[in-house]
Amino acid sequence: MVKGPDGEHSIPVLKSIKDYLFTAFGPQAVVTEVHVPSLGSKTGWSYKKFTRQVGTLGRRLAAGGGSG
Repeated sequence: MVKGPDGEHSIPVLKSIKDYLFTAFGPQAVVTEVHVPSLGSKTGWSYKKFTRQVGTLGRRLAAGGGSG
């Protein structure tokens, strides 16, 4: 559920994502609920973080070394 100035709305996840770091929500909208279906008996999950070492971009910018 998303709550904003126009009220509360339910938005499917595939319609809520526009691009990397951009959503279909307005600047004053707040996500208030997320519904996640239960996993089946023969399913699983994983988490993988694809990023450079934490803080390297900040150090380069602070040192004047460009945008990374």
